[in-house]
Amino acid sequence: MGYMSKREQKNSNLRLNLSFSALSMWSKGAIDSSMAIMFRLPQKRTKEMEEGLEYHKKWAEEIQRNKELFGIKFKDPKVEMEVVCRYDDFWNIKGIYDCMDGDRLYEFKSGVMGSNEYARTMQLPFYFLIAELKGLKIREGRIIHHNQKINETDLTIVFNNKERISEARNFIDTLAPEIEKYVLENNLLDKFLKK
Repeated sequence: MGYMSKREQKNSNLRLNLSFSALSMWSKGAIDSSMAIMFRLPQKRTKEMEEGLEYHKKWAEEIQRNKELFGIKFKDPKVEMEVVCRYDDFWNIKGIYDCMDGDRLYEFKSGVMGSNEYARTMQLPFYFLIAELKGLKIREGRIIHHNQKINETDLTIVFNNKERISEARNFIDTLAPEIEKYVLENNLLDKFLKK
């Protein structure tokens, strides 16, 4: 395959999936982690990461079984909802919503960092943009954080609006060209997507 020009890329059906996690890792300078996420390569997980995944799985099962979690009652929850849409000629953007219930998006977090800190990240705006491009209506995102160390839960609500969507586009448009250049210059398409 080799390096593809913009024209060759545009004419190909190949588009990479770009997730919030890959963008976030790239923005922190963790290039190897970003590429591992993007190309679905094995990664070392910390004890905290493993614990977070276990809580996440348990919470998803609880919602499916009882339509309730942390005192929140759900009407028609869709857990672990994967949403992918075309962003441009090189990228699809992809998100896995922890739970979608009507026009509310829920993201569940564990550990010591509070929901208000998670709310300051670009995760919910990124997910709002995906929803807009897919024609899904999301009025608000709710970050539910459970600190298992002290057994406390907190909530932060982020409202979806044009400003959030614009922030997400800026986040992607700032980082995606750098990532695209890195992927192409290092022949990662050949390396990881050989058939």
